[in-house]
Amino acid sequence: MSEVMKRRVPSPPALTIGLLVAIGVGVWLVGLAAQTGSSDSARFVASTEWTTWTIAAGLSVAVFVTMLVLGLAAIVRPPHDWGLETTPDRRRFGYLAVALLFVAALAGILVFGSTPSKPVASLPVEHIIWRTRGVLVTGFLAMVPWLALVWLAHAECFQVKTTIERLSPWPVSTTDHDDDGLHGRPDDAGVETTRQTIEQLQRLWRLMTRCVGAAAITIVVAIVTSGALRTAFLAYAPGRSADFPASTVLLFGLLFALLQAAIGLPLITSWRARARSLVDVVNPVRFGVRPADGWLSDRKQLEQLLHLDVPLLRNPLTALSLFAPLLTSVLAVFIPQLTGG
Repeated sequence: MSEVMKRRVPSPPALTIGLLVAIGVGVWLVGLAAQTGSSDSARFVASTEWTTWTIAAGLSVAVFVTMLVLGLAAIVRPPHDWGLETTPDRRRFGYLAVALLFVAALAGILVFGSTPSKPVASLPVEHIIWRTRGVLVTGFLAMVPWLALVWLAHAECFQVKTTIERLSPWPVSTTDHDDDGLHGRPDDAGVETTRQTIEQLQRLWRLMTRCVGAAAITIVVAIVTSGALRTAFLAYAPGRSADFPASTVLLFGLLFALLQAAIGLPLITSWRARARSLVDVVNPVRFGVRPADGWLSDRKQLEQLLHLDVPLLRNPLTALSLFAPLLTSVLAVFIPQLTGG
């Protein structure tokens, strides 16, 4: 990166100030002209529960916009930075267009394709349905560039598979040094290709981490906002808890957990399969042959380098994909009950 580009990168204090300003603007927008003119509306809009929802919704909008900007910045970066070695520019923007269509269709079904919730519609707030839907639509838009990056990474994993299949297994250093053709060193071209593939898998891992993290952050704040909306409704109509049950928030978290798993887990599984294949090329297992003492430690070191030392279900990316939305939805329901909500 050039010195000019480095000077253009905002400093951490600037990013913090910018995020706080974005949150303030978001809170102002979702709470703008909320009163309908009735005394009932005035009391509700002045309540702590409604104020809490506006803060949560404003935070959500700020986070969604931030995720959208970061996603667009990531997708226009040089593909090599993310390990997308075979990705031309036209493919990146093609995937971005497809992701936009997919998210628009999904938002149309989940947000606009269903009848407005009667409990939410009954709140004495001007344009309450459009306020809540606007927050959700902003969240869907934030996921467009990250979804495109997930698909690009998945496509790249297939190219990596082809590269690995062309590599010959490295010779195995044995303890008895018999002339069986199993010991020695691979050719220089094979070593260089292997090194480049390892570095590419590491860059793809960083891309996957950012994609899963962005999705988890977006989903978590959306679920928190949904829980705050339920708390506000119960404060307005405490005798109508059956109209807005806790299961609604829980199912909301389950839906997004399943959606994130359906999108992210195939990529994680594909990447791990490529990384495992590469380990088997560099440190192949030869049955009936006793390898040298350093073989096992070398294999474990490579597995750690490629994050294969942790099982799939205990992997942080898997935990973020599956458990973060579910845990957040449970807390969004349980914590207000502890405080009397």
